[in-house]
Amino acid sequence: MDQWLSPLLAFVGAGFGSVLVYRASRDQERNRRVAAAIEMLASSDPRQRALGRARVVHLGGPRTKEAQRTTEIAAVLLADVREVCPPEVRQRLAALDPDDELSVRVSDDGRSRVQGDSVLVAASLVDAARAYVEVVGGPDASSDQVVARIAEAVEIGAIPVAAQAETSSPPTSGADEALPADQKLIVVKLPPQAAELSPEDLRERARKAWRLSLQRLRAEKPVGLVAVIERSVRGAWRIDGVEPSTEEGRVEFRLGSPMPELLGRAYHDPGQNPVRYWP
Repeated sequence: MDQWLSPLLAFVGAGFGSVLVYRASRDQERNRRVAAAIEMLASSDPRQRALGRARVVHLGGPRTKEAQRTTEIAAVLLADVREVCPPEVRQRLAALDPDDELSVRVSDDGRSRVQGDSVLVAASLVDAARAYVEVVGGPDASSDQVVARIAEAVEIGAIPVAAQAETSSPPTSGADEALPADQKLIVVKLPPQAAELSPEDLRERARKAWRLSLQRLRAEKPVGLVAVIERSVRGAWRIDGVEPSTEEGRVEFRLGSPMPELLGRAYHDPGQNPVRYWP
């Protein structure tokens, strides 16, 4: 027994040691990459900052299981946005009511400022805000709603939803009719290619997996979900329930019967967020 026990113990010890070395080297490599990314974020070179921001999003995305590291990266990104955002812009956005339709747009001259009834934000500031929102798991999960509003800034040429409602003629029917304002809905915007999906595949594509607050969904209980393709409702279903997705930080819906009365309704939202609450 002694003849094979000693080699076996040596083999087990060597394997255990290898596992420890591997884990230590993996942690060291991750820490090195995070430190390098944070150093790039502090650079005065816009390109280096953009690369560093992309790296921290990759290292600290919502799918990671290392919650502590994700929290640290989110804090760095949030500090980055707050440092770059001018005080007058932050104060103007912080003073808004949740239902205020103030236009937040990406400036074309690289300067962030308050201009009349609009807030113009530099593209670099919008990129930083979107990176933060992506890491924490969506606008609803943001601890700073000013940053969430900056992340949803639209391009100068885009027409805000409120402006469209004021300048367009009253809706009649079909494609000219807007979504009903008296029904709580979840709107998901899908790419043009989704128009080629079968009804079953479109339903499956629309129901998951979205970065939304599970607590808010359960508290407000939207009645339905609509799939929008090229500004038109192509699918609509009642929501029977919502649950955490297998993709960490996201949710998925249990869809019930169709809502054909919403098909063909118009939805004009120039924002970048692919999913939002309506109204």
